[in-house]
Order: sequence, then structure tokens, then C-alpha cells
Amino acid sequence: MRQRVVGVVAGMGLLLGAVGCADDGAVKVEPPGTVAATAGAPVPTLPGTPGATPPPVTTSAPAQGTPAAALRAAAERAGQITAYAMEVRVDGQEKVTGTGSFQVRPTPASSVEMTTVGAGTAKLIVIGDTVYMSSPGAEASYGGKKWLKVTPQDAASGSGADPEDLKSQFDQTDPAKLAALYALSTDAVVVGAEDVGGVATTHYRGTVDAAAVTDPALKPMAQQLAGGAPKIAFDLWTDAEGLPRKAVSTVTGSAPMTTTVVFRDYGKPVTVSPPPASEVADFGQP
Repeated sequence: MRQRVVGVVAGMGLLLGAVGCADDGAVKVEPPGTVAATAGAPVPTLPGTPGATPPPVTTSAPAQGTPAAALRAAAERAGQITAYAMEVRVDGQEKVTGTGSFQVRPTPASSVEMTTVGAGTAKLIVIGDTVYMSSPGAEASYGGKKWLKVTPQDAASGSGADPEDLKSQFDQTDPAKLAALYALSTDAVVVGAEDVGGVATTHYRGTVDAAAVTDPALKPMAQQLAGGAPKIAFDLWTDAEGLPRKAVSTVTGSAPMTTTVVFRDYGKPVTVSPPPASEVADFGQP
């Protein structure tokens, strides 16, 4: 089993990146409640989305201080949340849409679906340190099973499968990490007050020098978003509580790409269920 699926794991990472009990029972990682994740859900066309007319820029800072201070505050505030849901769209050489629900604490858990045009839909379920993944047409490598289970023990064995690597593919949809990355900008400005999905927000805009990012918690995400480009242009919308509501990261050059993430359901309880045991193959099996 292990030899047959190493290549599938690598391919799964690429597919996901083109953008957190009983074996077959529900694992409730928060009080009862569900945040549904529907693959391919449309991302609203809002100010800052490619194709929309950008609003005029003003360099006046909001009441809480400078744009840089506001971005740092947004990262800190988002880092305090227990759960959130997101919708993402990637427009580049590949077209990707996806949705996901994430619990940050007390036990990390997430359920994500990502659909790449021409490649199909990849699914990822995370419960604690264990990752379950399902990719298009992978049943042949999974021994006829729909899901593959990967644990930290698999990473320790040097097999090439690491749950942390798979989970890190979604750093670019983490509101706290995105805001922290944007806070490194030296040219951030305030665009103005705007509505995002019925929520009053403040819109910020700026650029980040991707090559200058040295923080080990942010550098992989910066490289992933930049795709080799020197700079990442961004737009971020935060609500009255300082929480990110929408983020747009754009790079130009030989491989232009725009990643749009809309955040919702902050603090709403999340229930994540593992796949049925009968449909799961274990990566650690010989």
C-alpha cells in the first residue's frame, strides 16, 4: 500500500495547493453544530475581486491607527478565534474553487473540498493530527478505498507522507496568517469603508515583498501565494471587530494568479466526521 500511494500523496498536495471517537462515527470537536462545506460554491463578486472596478484609494488611516497597525491587530484578533468557514477561488493557470470549515481550538479539525477545472475534486478531513484525503481516481492506489488515512507515524517513517505538509496547503486560507503576512507591508493604505456580504468593513490595500519574508510561520505561505513573483499585491477587508472578511492576493508576471478568500461563521461550532472505516485505506499498511 505504502509504495503505491506515495505518488498519490504528492499529487494530492499539488491539487490542494493550487490554492484544519468511533472509526465510522461523528467526532464532535465543538458543541453540536455543523458548518457545511460545499465544493465549488461561488465566491461573491465584491469590490477588490478581479473584474470589479477598484474604489478610489485614500491614505487616511482609520480610528484605530495606521494601516500597518490595523493589519497587525487583525492578525492578532483572528488568532484568537475558535472556528471559521471560508470560500476560496484561485484564478491563474489553473482555475480552482473550494470551501472549508475549520476549528482552530481546542482540537484542530477541518473539512475541505477543492475543485480544479479539468482535474476533479479533492477532499481533506483533519481531526487532530490525522488527515484523511480523497482525490480523483485514486481508488486504484487505495486498494479500492475512497479515502487514505495519513498519521504522524507515517511522516516519522520517512515514507514521504506528512499530515503537516498536507494541512499547510491551506495556510493561504487562514485569516490570522494572511493578515500577519499583509502586516509586513510597508506601503499599506486605507481604501475606505465598504460592504462585504452585508457586513460593514474597512478595506486595506498594499504589497508584500515575498522574498523578504523570513518568519518561518509565514515564509512557505508567501512563497505559495507568490508562485515565484517578487511581490504579492493584496486587498483585505476587516469588520468592526477587526476580523478579516475577505482577502485577495494577486501576483503578476509569467504566471499571474489571483487568490480570493471570503471568511464567514467566525466562532460557529464545527462538527467534523471521519469517513466510514470501510472506505478508508491506511497509508501505514504494507
